[in-house]
This record gives sequence, C-alpha cells and structure tokens, in this order.
Amino acid sequence: MTELTANAVIAGHRIEALIGRGGMGAVYKATHIELGRPVALKVISAAFADDPGFRERFKRESRLAASIDHPNVIPVYQAGEADGALFITMRYVDGTDLGELIERGGRIEYMRAVHLLAQVAHALDAAHARGLVHRDVKPANILLAQNGQQEHVYLTDFGLTREMEGAQALTQTGQFVGTIDYAAPEQIEGKRTDARSDVYSLGCVLFHAVTGQRPYERDSDVAKLFAHLNDPPPSVTELLPSAPSIFDDVIRRALAKHPADRYQTAGELAEAAQAAAQRRAPTAEHGIVRAGTAPTAVRDAPAPPTVPPANSGSAAGSTAPGGGGAPPTAGSTVPGADRGSGRPRRGPSKAVIAAGAVAALVLVAIAAALLLSGGDDDSTATKGGDRAAAPAPTDAPAPSKGTGWRTIAPAPTARQQVPAATLNGAVWLLGGLTNHGSTDTVEGFDLVTKTWKTGPKLPAPLHHSMAVNYRDELVVLGGWIPEGSDPSAVTSKRVYVLRDGATWEELPPLRHARVAGAAGVVDGKIVVVGGQADGQLVRETEVFDGKAWRDGAPMPTPREHLGAAADREYLYAVGGRELSSDKNVAAFERYDAESDSWKELPDMPTARGGIAATVAGDHFVVAGGEEPTSVRATVESFDISAGRWAKLPDLPTARHGAGVASIGTRVFVVGGARRPGHFNAVRTAEAMNIPAAG
Repeated sequence: MTELTANAVIAGHRIEALIGRGGMGAVYKATHIELGRPVALKVISAAFADDPGFRERFKRESRLAASIDHPNVIPVYQAGEADGALFITMRYVDGTDLGELIERGGRIEYMRAVHLLAQVAHALDAAHARGLVHRDVKPANILLAQNGQQEHVYLTDFGLTREMEGAQALTQTGQFVGTIDYAAPEQIEGKRTDARSDVYSLGCVLFHAVTGQRPYERDSDVAKLFAHLNDPPPSVTELLPSAPSIFDDVIRRALAKHPADRYQTAGELAEAAQAAAQRRAPTAEHGIVRAGTAPTAVRDAPAPPTVPPANSGSAAGSTAPGGGGAPPTAGSTVPGADRGSGRPRRGPSKAVIAAGAVAALVLVAIAAALLLSGGDDDSTATKGGDRAAAPAPTDAPAPSKGTGWRTIAPAPTARQQVPAATLNGAVWLLGGLTNHGSTDTVEGFDLVTKTWKTGPKLPAPLHHSMAVNYRDELVVLGGWIPEGSDPSAVTSKRVYVLRDGATWEELPPLRHARVAGAAGVVDGKIVVVGGQADGQLVRETEVFDGKAWRDGAPMPTPREHLGAAADREYLYAVGGRELSSDKNVAAFERYDAESDSWKELPDMPTARGGIAATVAGDHFVVAGGEEPTSVRATVESFDISAGRWAKLPDLPTARHGAGVASIGTRVFVVGGARRPGHFNAVRTAEAMNIPAAG
C-alpha cells in the first residue's frame, strides 16, 4: 500500500496526519469514524506484510499484545488486514517520548530518570508475567503524557512482542528484531530471549537517560553489535564524575553479557537504580511503587523557562539575517591529556580482535539484514513512535561548569559539523548534521533579544560546509549534499549567498570541491583552505575577489576538520587531521592574501581535529576537538600581538564539530557532538568574554 494521505479511510478510520516512519512501517494519527476516538494507526510495510509467515505471526502477536492490561502499557484497540495492508490501532498519546526528552535536554536528572523508568519496569514485569518479551525497549518506545505536575509513562510498540518460549532475534524472513543500540547479546546472536533480555535493554535506556549518551556508540552498526557482545559495560562516572559511583554497579549488572548475571526482573533493576539515585538525593520522597500499581513520576522541581521552538512566537522570531527589522521571510568527555608534537602524529595501530566463528557469522547475518531492511532504530528523519508529534518538553539549559563560560539559550535544532558566521549582531548556524540526517535549516542567536530566530532555508541540505560573512551577507561554501539514504553523496563546490536576507543565490563555484575545510575573509577576499574530496586531502588554497576564484599558494600542511579564522590582515589555519581522528595535527599556519604566501607559527599546544576557531579581539580562539574514542572540552587561545598560546577555561560541555563564532571579544560555541563520529548532536550553546590581550 502506498502512503496514506489526509482524509483517506482504512478499516473504519479516517487518516488525519502522518506521525512518523520506522523500519516496520508508517504510523498515522487517525480517528475511529463511528466512535470519534483519536487513535495511533500503524500500517505495516509491504516488505513484511507480503510474507505469509510474517502475516500469521503479526496477527498472533497482536493478540498477545492486546492481552496486556496495565496502566503503563499502551492499549491495543484493533489489529487486522484492510485493502491488503496489515494494520494495528492503539491509544493516541498527546505527549513526547523519552528519546526526544534526552535529545532536547542532553540528559535527565537522576531521580526523574529513575521514576520514569520505574514505570517502564512495571509495564515490562506485567508483560513478563504473561510470558511475553518486548524485545525493543528503547527511548522512542517510552511515551510521556503530562498530567499537571505528574508524568505518566506508557510503554508502546508491543508489535515485536513474542512469547518467551522459542523467541529469537532473527525472524523467519531474516529481519533483525530490535534496535541495536539497546539489544541484548543473546538477541544479537539469535539465541533464545526472555525477560532478562528486556532488563538489558532497560539498563541501556537508563544509561542513555542519565548520561545523555548511548552505551555503545561506535562508527558503524556492526561495531555496535560487536561491542554489545564483547566490550565491558560503560561507566557512568567516567562521563559524569559527579554521579554516585553506585550507578556504575547498577549499569554493570544490568548490562552483564550473561542473562544469569543480570537483575532477574525489570523491577529489581528499578529498585537498584532508585537506591543509587537516593545516594545522590537522599531527601527525595519518591519511592518505587510495588507491583500491582501504576507508579506516576513527579518532577523533582519545576523546570526554569527556556526558549520556545523557532516557530512559537517572540522568543524565536523569523527575522531574516541581514533583514534588520524586516517582516518574516519565507522558510524558516573528557578532554584528553596528550599534547601534540606540532606535526602530524599517528596513534597506535588498532587492535584486531578475533571473534568466534559463530559470533562472526551472526554479525554478518545481522549486518546484511540491517542493510536490506534499513534497520529499525531512532535515526530516521521522522520518528515512528505510536503517537503524534508533540510540543517540545521544557528543557532548561544546564548550568555552566567551566569558569568563565556561561550557558545561553539552546539552539532550536541539535546539530554538528555546522559552520557558524555572524551578521547584524547575531550568530548564525547554517545546515549541519542533526541526529536524523543533514539539514537545510538556518538559525541565528540575537544578542540583543537573547533569543533564536530563523532564516531562509539553504537551497539544499548541507553538512561539513564552510560559512563566512562576506560584504555583510552570509555565504556558504562546499560541504556534502545528501542524496536518498547517502548523507555524503555529493562533494560540493557550490557557493551560495543570502541576498537581502531573503533569497539564496549561487556565486561562482569553487575550483576544487571540498568538505570539512575552513574559510575566512581577508582584505575583502574569501579565502578557503584545507578539507578533503573523495578521500584525498585538498591542499589547494582558493581566493575569491568578488568576481572569480583563483588558486593561491598551497597550504604547507594539508588537513581536514581544521579550524580557521581571519583578522584584518591574515587568515590563520590550525589543527585538523589527516583523514582520521588518530592522525590529528597541531600545525598552526598563517596565510597572507596580499603576498600569496604562508608562514608557520607556533604549534597549537594540543593536537586535535574536529575543531572550529574564531578571532575575538586580538585572540585566535580554538574550541573543542575529537579523538578516536573521546571528544575534548579544550579551549586554547593564541595571542596575536604577543605571539604565544594560552589555555582558556574548558567548555562546560565537551564536543566536536560545533559552530564557533565571535562578536567583539565574546566567543560563542553552539551545537556539536558529545561523542566521536556523527552521533549525539546537541543544542547546547555557551559563551565567554575573552580578556584583553597583554
């Protein structure tokens, strides 16, 4: 069946709107015509529905899901077949889900996370008591409904539920069942699953909620699967030193490789997490509600006010960049301790771990299934939870930890690999990578109103691009343009300029397509340096005089993911890497556009890539960075007048790929990723005034 449109009718339900998509199908908000009742209606993808075996299992498992009568389980109203399509209807929840809550806030306070997950634990215990295992416990399947000051949790998507007897991770059609970020080892290996598999998944969700990071973030799905099977459980206190150390014990047991070593019920895990949280907040009055009741979590304190989304009124207006007061326009870790030697350095060779033949075959089978099915995780452009898109939950900015830095209003969109530029008293973010893919959104933080506003969307989604303010207009250069499911399909040489704050137009293209480069404006000219194209470093320097591009003197140290910024005389280029985060460099070089020459300067103290830089007053400031297994909070400054480097206070939130810009002596660091690779983009925005030189 093709995608349903508004007002279409299926099985006595009128379609209202598409809520989202997942690996199993599409979810719609619909109305039961006779009863006038709103429902969430899921239509199963034809790739599954056309298989006779799957159709039979779907009907049987839907009946099992409907048999769970518990206040924390989404009720199933109806399941069947209509017009050749399999469908299931459930209660429509007007709220948000735990995944969105984590994404918007970065992490969840311990007690609140424990109270929310306690409700999930009771839902799971109820299912397990009926001999059922969920097999896909993840934040997107944990829905939150607000009732005054109370939060009520629903566990949803029991469409993957199977009877414990003989339940396996791979269906007869070869599809992997579950979400790999939270899947238990036995589920990955295709072995029998039971209640303890859900306990493992709930432990992964708990770790994600309290730290803001998934437990086994890796660069590929296969690497994640391997980590679940072989790597030790992650440490909460390594990411959050202030966390009670007993949390590590809770996670270690919940994520034990062997089911017998875990908590034997979800309720046991919830009670252990409660005890750990009370070590941090011993005066908390909330306890675990025993089985047979429906616990309801209460917020520990009202959240302070924060900036509404960009389309929600005065706090995020739509004044276009360069438009002044014009009417709205169309569109809308811990730092590492090693120091760089000043030149490219190579990290230790990666250890090659030999897995058993059976595990290797399982990984290959699951990897193939993922490639064929597109997976069923949370990384799709629209979420496929069984509910409508809900208003954003309140998420107050986290307090600053680094002396000198303070947290400002978070950006409306979490993104990384995003360039930043300033125009008309605002810091603008253009494109980048969100947690769901490349984006074309343009958002700016206004220093006067201290709110975010939106600008006209880019002509195409872009990430790993460059941006400058050129002749009082925003200009975006290069980057990757996605096509279909390939986020890096096209290495672009396109150059766009925002005319009058209203319309994007093309300028002459770059001579050399590139991504992850850097740019600045010197003496009325745009200078572009570094980057890569087709897996090769780009050494050519390019200079634009307002009419045409020309090649300049090649960069002495080719690299990508570098930082660059300019003062009135020179462009400064620093750091970066040789195509890999274990080949970071500390090189610091200066380009003179007038003489078309480069000069080497003192190396940056810390070799790092994944950085961004800006010139604030007489200081060249570099923030963040990426290592093979961690990201940096490091901030270093080069005093242009004195010719020396100095350490500045660390960022409160370690990250790489952030947008960095300055207005006067005030430096802004916005967005970025809190884990290596293209994961965990954040909305975090921080600012600091740089002291005068000398």
